[in-house]
Amino acid sequence: MLRSRLQHVNRSIQRVLPTSSIFLGFPKVSRWVLISTFIVFVILFYKIDSYSNGELSDILRSFGHENYISLRLIRGASDTDATTLVNPPGNVVDVEDRKPAFKLVVKDTYTPNVEGTQAQDRVLQQLQLYETCQRDSSTIVVDVGSYLGEFGLYAAACGCTVYMFEMQQNIVTLIHSSVDQNYFLPSRVHVYHNAISDVPSDTTVKYTADGSSSFISDSGSNSVQAMRLDDIPWSSSSIFILHVDVEGYELNVLRSATKLFAENRIRHLMFKYHPWWADRTSQSTLLPFIRNELKARYIYALHRTENIIYGPLRPIDIANYYDQHFKSQYQTDIYAVFDKKAPRSAIKSKPYNSYKPPD
Repeated sequence: MLRSRLQHVNRSIQRVLPTSSIFLGFPKVSRWVLISTFIVFVILFYKIDSYSNGELSDILRSFGHENYISLRLIRGASDTDATTLVNPPGNVVDVEDRKPAFKLVVKDTYTPNVEGTQAQDRVLQQLQLYETCQRDSSTIVVDVGSYLGEFGLYAAACGCTVYMFEMQQNIVTLIHSSVDQNYFLPSRVHVYHNAISDVPSDTTVKYTADGSSSFISDSGSNSVQAMRLDDIPWSSSSIFILHVDVEGYELNVLRSATKLFAENRIRHLMFKYHPWWADRTSQSTLLPFIRNELKARYIYALHRTENIIYGPLRPIDIANYYDQHFKSQYQTDIYAVFDKKAPRSAIKSKPYNSYKPPD
């Protein structure tokens, strides 16, 4: 198609431009410079329909962010320039196990956990996250308990609009640096130094930070303001994916979003399941709450280290899930579908009865 367009443009130029009085007044060299410029313009015009809506939206939005545009034009987006854009507060690593790749600012010698995201990556591929956000860059992905922001930054690299929530101020600083290193636009990546919980918004809560983890605790030595997901003015009417990793306090996060779930504004939910790190009652009731109260259509278990999705979970699987994993102390990821239009066949999976957690 492009070849035929070029041939058409070439024929048109040969017929019109050389004999045009507009060009005859210029020297021969200048005349062909103008003709070449015109050809480039026409090619770009013809090519514009190859851009996705998301890419076109980004191009238009970028005109409002002079700093980012200047950096792209002057420096480009090369690996060397990205790491010298500012002096990052940590080490910059390239995360290339997922495509598109992105840069992550980490502390000390942290290494991204490639092995532990294989099943999660398979879900994202089947949901066509990249294609969805390329078509519509207003597609929202929410990352609660972001830590260094691996999930949220990957979604931003896909072209999504991302909201990230992290309690630790020093980690929030690293996330902001990662956003800068990747040249992500501020209108597309929103980073909050807040806890998400079911207490009233703006309540001050205490938390404990221990290396790579942090969790809300009345005996904690740190404090931060809490927010409810229901109270946040989202930039779009629905959330494509809600991703949660809060060290056993998932129930509190989900209770802060009961209105969003009731209004069918959250389409997909993913979270890490920690059956032995928190209160037994809250963890044992978590999956039944998602199924019975939030009305999940399908619930899947994701293998911790392999590229395998199990499910949908049956009622008996959900009833026994906590005891089974508490006994083995085996962390897994859970994926739940709330999208009313999503068919069961959309996710390729294995029956859960074929899954055996390690002893």
